[in-house]
Amino acid sequence: MRELADLMNDALAERSGSLADLPTAQVGDRLHRKVRFRRARRHTLEAGGATAAVAVLGATTWFGVNRGDDPAPAISPTMSATPSPTQSPTPTPTPSPTPTAVADDILGLPPTYAMPAGLLEQTTPGWVLSIYRSGTFVEGGDEEPVMSSVLLSSPEGTLYRVVDLAVDPLTTVNLSHWVAGSSTAVVNVFSPDAPTARAILDLATGTITDDGRGLSRSAFYVGQDASGAEVWTQPAPAGGENDLLTVDRDGDARLVATLSGAGGEGNLFLLDPTGTRAAFSTWLDASTGGEPGLGIVDLGTGDVRVNAFEAGGRLCTVVGWSDANTLLTGCSDDDTRNATTGLWDVDVSSDPFTMTLLRELGPDDKSPQVWSDAWISDGILASPGYSTRFGDGCPDGVYTWSSGVPTILMTFPTDSYAHATSVDGRVYVTAMSGCDNESAEVLTALGPSGPVVMAPAPAPRPDGLEWTAGMTSWVAAR
Repeated sequence: MRELADLMNDALAERSGSLADLPTAQVGDRLHRKVRFRRARRHTLEAGGATAAVAVLGATTWFGVNRGDDPAPAISPTMSATPSPTQSPTPTPTPSPTPTAVADDILGLPPTYAMPAGLLEQTTPGWVLSIYRSGTFVEGGDEEPVMSSVLLSSPEGTLYRVVDLAVDPLTTVNLSHWVAGSSTAVVNVFSPDAPTARAILDLATGTITDDGRGLSRSAFYVGQDASGAEVWTQPAPAGGENDLLTVDRDGDARLVATLSGAGGEGNLFLLDPTGTRAAFSTWLDASTGGEPGLGIVDLGTGDVRVNAFEAGGRLCTVVGWSDANTLLTGCSDDDTRNATTGLWDVDVSSDPFTMTLLRELGPDDKSPQVWSDAWISDGILASPGYSTRFGDGCPDGVYTWSSGVPTILMTFPTDSYAHATSVDGRVYVTAMSGCDNESAEVLTALGPSGPVVMAPAPAPRPDGLEWTAGMTSWVAAR
């Protein structure tokens, strides 16, 4: 399947600028590792998920609350082979169909049940769709995926088979947006034959219908704005620029702004908690020395503000939104191998932006993963943490960060590739065990009642080979 990787690289090259062109010198290897991981997770068979169980602190330390209390005992989430539906943790009523007595064992999937008729229409926020394209690394390259299947997970982690996708091995389908109760989902398609990146997946038939709305085949899904419209980025006609667009329920894409020098990959854009603004990485105008900059774009008006992104001579990069006006930021000295040496708050409501030092980091202090999109509540966000400020290796767990202080939320038995995001206040962690990018990925939802594995690794292969890919894409209902 190296042809698939080549295809993805070609598609990414159509965007305005590669990572080498982005202002990431201050980020160092850590951002490049994260970009490679997220790119692999979304677009290639080398996406995969973690195989190991996780340990998560209990509700007494949930999201950093009651930090001084003794932590609850760690627990390890597992998926029962014969699960019984329980009360949904979401405030809205959740359907609780009774699954068959025994889950089905299908090559390339975890234990699943046939989906009862009408279940999709009963889903509420907290349900999750996922796509499995399970494969195994073999001598000479990756084998073709054994299937391409869409699964549905209840808030309690019960898995149902939705539909199989009849796509060729060179086509990758990634879930972008799904409304609870809907029988269709917006997907991002990478294929030699796809005219655009945006399409509609019929969850009843598996049919994929192009619905580009004026977007190009290089468009990248960012998220949803305050109105519920989809937010996309794509290369602008002029080189070195990127268009930021929104797509409403009806009608063509609307151009919000053309961003000069902006990083065009979706993981270098972060929507604020209100869905009204986006932060992005950029360069300042060449007349100012071409220094890295931080940009803020208003999704309603298209107004763009760009400021230099440094603090006392230290270059900075975004960690994530801590509230609607504030970005947690890591800054580093040029002579420390791009190590994060301090954490700062950036108030983007002022002009110019105001930076406030939260804390200096010592050599053994935890440092957060950059460009995280897991805002939880005002002043608190979630992000994988590195065991040293140099960001060597992989994260050792997921932490909540408040005023620059980390509190452990989820630990890994071994350092793992990981990313955290949040949907409606619920944190979702995708992780693959180890740092070799050669294990199947697991999706775990975290909440006050504890962790729930929403997309496990596939069941073991009869031939004993390890899965290097399983779940390759997911989306939570909203």
